[in-house]
Amino acid sequence: MVDVPSDAIAGISPAEVGEVELYHPRSWWTRYVFSQDAKVIAIQYSITAMSIGLVALVLSWLMRLQLGFPGTFSFIDASQYLQFITMHGMIMVIYLLTALFLGGFGNYLIPLMVGARDMVFPYVNMLSYWIYLLAVLVLVSTFFVPGGPTGAGWTLYPPQAILSGSPGQEAGIVLMLVSLILFIIGFTMGGLNYVVTVLQGRTRGMTLMRMPLTVWGIFTATVMALLAFPALFTSRTKSWIRRLWSAAVSRARISSVAMRTACSVTSWRRRRRASSTSRWATSRTSVCMRSAIRRASSRARPFSRSAVSRA
Repeated sequence: MVDVPSDAIAGISPAEVGEVELYHPRSWWTRYVFSQDAKVIAIQYSITAMSIGLVALVLSWLMRLQLGFPGTFSFIDASQYLQFITMHGMIMVIYLLTALFLGGFGNYLIPLMVGARDMVFPYVNMLSYWIYLLAVLVLVSTFFVPGGPTGAGWTLYPPQAILSGSPGQEAGIVLMLVSLILFIIGFTMGGLNYVVTVLQGRTRGMTLMRMPLTVWGIFTATVMALLAFPALFTSRTKSWIRRLWSAAVSRARISSVAMRTACSVTSWRRRRRASSTSRWATSRTSVCMRSAIRRASSRARPFSRSAVSRA
């Protein structure tokens, strides 16, 4: 049996660049925590996604308990039911399924199935996971703010998302929007990594038509998400800015009303002081005039009587 070099096989083009040295971790932190290895990042994605998925599972239990035994659990009222169903839907669709199937399976399977040594951008791959973890932590923090998480539905459609009577309209909806913005940023970094790895990081001889269907599915889903998430990012950013603008405008209105009230009270006090002063001056003048008239009349009466007696 004769060994045939790979460059001599028909249909396989020679390597365009030589082999380069991969990143090697030098400590436990860079190997398992701040790792740039695609397999370790895939495990981190999977553990984080399944952990937040357990929260969504508990929320689904609480919703089904309320539906199966209405009125039995007093701690689940109408507002909390809306909050539970909102957080359950958001976690399952965005933070569990998208992160698990694209972040977890994508990082683990794409380099293995296309023959790449690693992802094309390992450092960007690591950043995408940590931004995703930050988005999850911001999402979990909505359970601990005053008013609780938002109850506007997991799609966050108006008018439910902007009505003042919806649950979690204070800090809950703001933190939800911030979490979504962070998630979209992290997924965009990871999604571009998957697409570039599939298109440019395949081994020699692995054409697009020879790729496994699993890689094709991850690649297609990533491209669709990259086309859809910018619109979602724009809408969530506008909603977040609107919330902040509304809060600023309401505070400005409150301060302006307070200033107008204070000014009106001050002017009323000034007018009252001026009117009291004018009334005092008028009464003082009238008193002086009456006393002067009395003195004049008292002086004039003897003269008038003497005049009459002479006459």
